[in-house]
Amino acid sequence: MSIEARAAAAGGAALLAALLFTPVCQRAARARSILAKPTGRGVHREPIPYLGGLAILGGVVIGAAFCPYSMKLVGLLLAAVTVTIIGVLDDVRDLSPLVKLLLTMVAAAILIPLDVVVQGINVPGFGFVYLGPWARLLTLLWVVFMVHATNFIDGMDGEAAGISAIAAAAFVVLALLWLRRPQDPDVVADMSMVAVLSSAVVGASLGFLRYNFNPARIFMGDAGALLLGLLLAGLSIVGLFKTVLLCVAPVIILGLQVFDTVWAVVRRTAAGQPAYRPDRGHIHHRLLDAGLTHRQAVLILYAIAAGLAGLAVFVGAPR
Repeated sequence: MSIEARAAAAGGAALLAALLFTPVCQRAARARSILAKPTGRGVHREPIPYLGGLAILGGVVIGAAFCPYSMKLVGLLLAAVTVTIIGVLDDVRDLSPLVKLLLTMVAAAILIPLDVVVQGINVPGFGFVYLGPWARLLTLLWVVFMVHATNFIDGMDGEAAGISAIAAAAFVVLALLWLRRPQDPDVVADMSMVAVLSSAVVGASLGFLRYNFNPARIFMGDAGALLLGLLLAGLSIVGLFKTVLLCVAPVIILGLQVFDTVWAVVRRTAAGQPAYRPDRGHIHHRLLDAGLTHRQAVLILYAIAAGLAGLAVFVGAPR
């Protein structure tokens, strides 16, 4: 089976699985009163069930069955399951920010011994520049940053799922474009995994979005937001931090998450508040405060994410 066929099959299987699993998770959350209560900074006014992240995980795992086997795949799936469990615990018990940070660092650390590490960058004229002892630290920082950045943008119905699907779709396109060129066998294996698993992320996110788009009937919760952040970060490490051109692509693709998180830290620090304290200063809050409806605000964010994804594909495509 060609990689293109595997990617299509993974996306389709993940989509179907998420469509089937999400109502099950919705009923389970209601039965156990695992609900998002309305808050002053939230945008919903009635309790909404959590646990949608479990449906996304189920879709991704089923889609991953079409991936060529590798230890990097095992590492990503183990870390994905771990961070989803952490997210469920937070959805149920509301973990403190410090505990959640430390636990997500543990989940991210699972990737390192299984070779999901930014070893270096291929620089034209210089060859492959190794990061040496900094590789593991930079990997850990990138993954933890993206895990929490994706959690930050999970503020409106359909926001995190839609933006993650767009980002993962860009990963698929870039990986397939690079696979058309003669490559080292290890690079081919990495890009093949990125193409197929990213397609599974697209399918699972869209399947969940069927129930999460405004008005949402279920939330992904931290279980889903942390999961999507880890998968996007891990996939970018495996496939896109390869060359000078490609290393820019994930930062552009994930630009909304990166900008919103950096701005939140700067804004809160300047106000003398802890960087982890929630507020109503995120991009989606500002769009709503400007008078846009929920759907209008989300669609604008989708358009921005799609524009960034298109730019990243242009920048990162092989020349």
